[in-house]
Amino acid sequence: MDDLYLCQLATNYLRRILLGVPGFILFEIFKQFLQAQGIFQASTYVLVICAPLNVILNFTLVWDKKIGLGFIGAPTAVAITNWVMATLLLLYIIFIKGKECWCGFTPKVFTNWGRTLSLAGPGVLMIEAEWLAFEIITFAASRFGTDSLAAQSIVSTACVTTYQFSFAIAVAASTRIAWFVGSASKQAAWKSAQAALLMSLCSGSLMGSLLYIFRDTVTSWFSTDPEVISLSIKVLTIGAFYQIGDSVSCVTGGVLRGQGRQYIGGWLNLFCYYVLSLPIAFLCGFNLKLELFGLWIGVLIGLYCLSFSELWFVLTSDWDAIIRQSIEDGLNDKHAHESHHPQHDERSPFLDVESAIEGDDDDEGHLRLRAKSVSSFVDYNMLNPGISTNGEGMVTDTSR
Repeated sequence: MDDLYLCQLATNYLRRILLGVPGFILFEIFKQFLQAQGIFQASTYVLVICAPLNVILNFTLVWDKKIGLGFIGAPTAVAITNWVMATLLLLYIIFIKGKECWCGFTPKVFTNWGRTLSLAGPGVLMIEAEWLAFEIITFAASRFGTDSLAAQSIVSTACVTTYQFSFAIAVAASTRIAWFVGSASKQAAWKSAQAALLMSLCSGSLMGSLLYIFRDTVTSWFSTDPEVISLSIKVLTIGAFYQIGDSVSCVTGGVLRGQGRQYIGGWLNLFCYYVLSLPIAFLCGFNLKLELFGLWIGVLIGLYCLSFSELWFVLTSDWDAIIRQSIEDGLNDKHAHESHHPQHDERSPFLDVESAIEGDDDDEGHLRLRAKSVSSFVDYNMLNPGISTNGEGMVTDTSR
């Protein structure tokens, strides 16, 4: 099989699988819409249905003698599955739960995009910077021959698979911390961050140990070529140590997103991967002749620099300032809304954050908020019943 034919197959594969990309995007949007409401189980139900469906579609569209399409059947199955996932999740929202938070399309959706983009941009940068760095490493690995490229595929696939455990923790952490920050619940937010960090260490240690112990078995699942297996086992040793740093980096990034401080993770990802990781990887791989092993040494160094840096920012977080910023955003949005609706009382209390915050922490470390200014957008948080209005007209976080 010559290189030109392989390129044609890859081109056809990408063209077909691109048909399913809009479906996958919609699925992710619906999933985030539900998770923001605390509904995490919906996407799990959908995946429980669609995972076996994808297996059936792959077998049918690739191997079936009557309707099988051969090679192109595999990306076709993925594209169909992506659209089925989006459709099922939309049906869940409409007929089961989730539509309660849908306010419909109005001209107001085109307003106040500044803050949204300031949060979304660095968030995209955090994810894309890391994934693009890995793609660059893969291109570099191809310079060392097909064995190195095959080994790179094996190791990166194994690491991406184990990454999903940490990513799940990060998603839960970012959503939960964002809830508590929005509810001015400092102690609960900090405890959630601590729990997420502890789980990241446990998850990373467990995944790393399993990869190291079963590295021979894992590589044998992907190839029977002794050269590829030998190189994969060697590199997967680094991949095992990679797991702890990757897990901590993933979860601390989730905590930063929950705090609304994506810009920290964005800049750290750029610096650690493109100023440190890639230059060191190319130095070790090409100049020191360590080839694929050297490339992963560079990735490992950059990753641990990133994980320690993000961990430092999380551990030294000024939760009062983070909550203050969250309240200020809510007040500004409310003030902007009232300015466009003259029927509201012009003496709106939503003027600035200083009028909303009585002070920093009280003697027990609880943030105290003026009920007049904040209760209409904090009101009550089912995840933190400790947020309540006392008899003195104050909203107090009594969580511990």
